[in-house]
Amino acid sequence: MRNPPWLRLLLVLAAAAVLSASVAACGDDDDGGDSGNGGSTASAASDGSPFKVLAILPASGPVAAVGQLEIEGMNAAKNVVNADGGILGHPVEIEVADSAGDGDKAVSIAQDKAASGEYDLIVAGALGLDAVPLAPALAGVQTLQITNAGEDVLNDPEKYPNMFISASGFAPNAEGTVAQLEEDGVGSISLVAGDSTTGRNATETMKSQAEAAGIKVNDVVLVPETATDATPQMQKVAESNPDAIVMSGFTPATGPVIAARTKLGLTDVPTYCDSFCAAAPFQTFTKKKDRENLFLQAHPWLVNGNAAQDSPEFQDFLTEVRKLNAKPPLPYNVQAVGYNDIILARAAAEAADSIEGPAMVEAMSKLADKSDAPGWFQTEKIYSPDSRFIQATGADFVYSPAGIWDKGLLQPGA
Repeated sequence: MRNPPWLRLLLVLAAAAVLSASVAACGDDDDGGDSGNGGSTASAASDGSPFKVLAILPASGPVAAVGQLEIEGMNAAKNVVNADGGILGHPVEIEVADSAGDGDKAVSIAQDKAASGEYDLIVAGALGLDAVPLAPALAGVQTLQITNAGEDVLNDPEKYPNMFISASGFAPNAEGTVAQLEEDGVGSISLVAGDSTTGRNATETMKSQAEAAGIKVNDVVLVPETATDATPQMQKVAESNPDAIVMSGFTPATGPVIAARTKLGLTDVPTYCDSFCAAAPFQTFTKKKDRENLFLQAHPWLVNGNAAQDSPEFQDFLTEVRKLNAKPPLPYNVQAVGYNDIILARAAAEAADSIEGPAMVEAMSKLADKSDAPGWFQTEKIYSPDSRFIQATGADFVYSPAGIWDKGLLQPGA
């Protein structure tokens, strides 16, 4: 039987996550090209020239779905920023250079374009496949760089001084989940994830935080990414007799796990799906009975009816992104990551009163709170002096009764 489109997408993303570790191991430590000054020499006094963005993202190839959604988010932010006068008076222009999700191709683009001094911002990759090899290739280029890939190896200001990450890691999701488990009085859990690098990392983080909070972890069960039936694995979960089940990771195993949960009568066991797991398109592979006692973690602004959606910043995002894609195949998380790139670059330029690369990099590292970045709606904290990840915390997430994702937003209980 041919896999449905959503499952094919998740399989591709899972494969990308697995491969990113080997790409990192094989990456060249050389800077991949001449170090050039990079970045514009324009001052705060705009001459009407554009603020030029080079987006090295997969617009084609096996992970094109991700790159295209991120590009939509960047374009939505461009429209918002340009309607408000641009970046220090410079209208934003975005040039997409297609990496096709291929590291060698991404590096070739960087060597050809990045050190020219033509660009004011370089968006360096969507996933580990292109982002990890891009980082050393851009290390000597003095242009503000933002990557959309939440890879730990990229969070290295000493090695990649001009690189920032527009996403957060696994720890905040685990923190929020553990807080919810404590609130609900859960004493023991079994963890379930896809058997991949991402799944193992996610469950390791979740296990560590749960045990630190005094919650017993009865078992950790990994499901092969290619499994179409997770009954044997979920039978193992049932035998461990947990108070609750916790599912982690964006993985094609989610569908089979949910189906096996229903088949084995485990819908009476509360099941918590972290925000990575929750991003799966539940409307395509579950029925209402499958969603009983299932709770999804998400940013508040993704949950329909949550007060966080009332902010002008979120409404600007939603209005513009829906002009480009009113019915995305996945939640608006992915577009929001691309949206971040332009919003953060504007904040850095305004803080520096310059669009010169070194000045913007220094200012970017000091964007600490959402008040430092006009248009930002996603987390209370942004960066810290010792981390280039977005500083999300457990408090930046909520849990809601499972429902379908409709027009990019979660409909709780639907």
